[in-house]
Amino acid sequence: MGFLGVLLNRRDRVYPLSLLIPFAIYNLALKAYDVASRPEKLGLARTLKLMRSDVFFNLGYALLWIGLFGAARRGALCRAVVFLFHVTTMLAAIVRESAHEYFRETGTALDYDIVALWLPRPKDVQQMVSLPPLARVLLPAALFYSTLGPWLVLRALGRLRGWPTGSPNGMPRRVSFFLGPLGLILQALGFGSLSLLTGPGTPGVGKAFARDPFVNLVVTGVKAAMTKEDTGAAIAHPAANARLVRTPRTEECSVVLVHLESIRAQSVTPYNEQLKTTPFLDELANKSLLAERAYTIIPNSLKASISANCGIEPSLRPAVEAEPGGIPAPCLAGLLKGQGYRTVFFQSASENFMYFGDQAKDLGYEEYYPLESMDTQGFERSNYFGYEDEVMLKPSEEWLRKWGNKPFVAE
Repeated sequence: MGFLGVLLNRRDRVYPLSLLIPFAIYNLALKAYDVASRPEKLGLARTLKLMRSDVFFNLGYALLWIGLFGAARRGALCRAVVFLFHVTTMLAAIVRESAHEYFRETGTALDYDIVALWLPRPKDVQQMVSLPPLARVLLPAALFYSTLGPWLVLRALGRLRGWPTGSPNGMPRRVSFFLGPLGLILQALGFGSLSLLTGPGTPGVGKAFARDPFVNLVVTGVKAAMTKEDTGAAIAHPAANARLVRTPRTEECSVVLVHLESIRAQSVTPYNEQLKTTPFLDELANKSLLAERAYTIIPNSLKASISANCGIEPSLRPAVEAEPGGIPAPCLAGLLKGQGYRTVFFQSASENFMYFGDQAKDLGYEEYYPLESMDTQGFERSNYFGYEDEVMLKPSEEWLRKWGNKPFVAE
C-alpha cells in the first residue's frame, strides 16, 4: 500500500483506510466462520477456494474507493464520494451480516429471490428470525463505525500527531497511470470480475456459498431480471378452464395431502424399509399407490406445493403464486370445492413463511390454520419458521370431528 503516499496525502489516505481495513476484516471473518461451520471436513486448499471470491471482492472494493478518493480530493465531488463511500459500505455490511445470519439459520446462501420475497414484509422477517445476542451488538456497532468511524479515527490521529486541522500534508506527487486513480479503478474492476469465479462450492449450497454475499446478490438479481424478461407476455395456461364433471360412476371420497418440509424420500419408511421413521405412512403406502420415482420441478416449498396441488409447472419468478391471479389454473381444492367438498389447510409453520397464507386461498382452501392459530405450549420449535408437526394434531382432529362426515380435501 506504499503507493498511497504518492496518490493521497496522509490525511486523505487515513480516512478511507480506517474503514476499508475493518470492513475487509469483518467480511472475511464472517465468511471464515461460515466455512468452518460446514459439517463436512474441508482442507486448507478447499477453504481458501471457498473464500477466494470474498478476497477478490474486498481487494477490488478497496482499490475502487482509493481510486475514487484520489480522483476527487476536494470540493463537491469529494463530498459526494465520501457520502457514497459510507452509504455503500453500510449497505455491504448489512448484506454480509444478513447473509451470515441467514446461513446460520437455514444452512443455505442468501440470494436475490429471498431478499425480494421478504423485503416488502420486514415485520414478518423480524417475527420469524431472531438475531443472537452477539449479532444484536455486532451489526449496530458495524453500522455506527461505518458512519462515524473514519471521522473519529482521523480526528484522534490528527490530535495525537499534531496535524493541522483541515490542512493537507502537501499535494500528492505525480504517479504512473497504473497507480493513478483511473488505473486503480480499472484494477478494481478486474478484481471484481475475478470475484465472480468460483469453485464447485459445497454440498447443499453449491456455488452460491462460494461467492461473496454482495456479489452473489448482484449475480442472482441479474439472473432474476433476465428470467422475468424471458417470460414475455402472459399466455393463458392450457388448464386455465379445467373443471370436474360428475359421471354415473362418480364416488365421493375425502383427500388428504401430507407435505413434509425438507425431507427426502430416503428418510421415510416407504422408500427405505431399514428406517422405521414413518410407520403409519408406510401402512398407507401398502394400501395405496406409491410413486417409486418422483422429482420436484423446483426445489422450493412454495413451488413444489403448486405442482402437487395444481398439477402444473410453477413459475420461475419468486413468489409470483402469492400474487392475485398468480396461479394460472384451478387446483385440486378449488375443483373439489365446486363439487361440495369442504377444504382446509393446516401448517406447523408461521403464516408468513413463504407466503403460504396467501397461497392457501389461491389454491382453493376455504379454511386456513397456520401456527399462529395453534397452542404451542409443550411443543418445541423445530426451526426458525415453525414448530414440530405434532402441534397440528389436536386442531386437525377437532376439525375432523366437526366435519368428518362430509367429503373434504385437507393439506
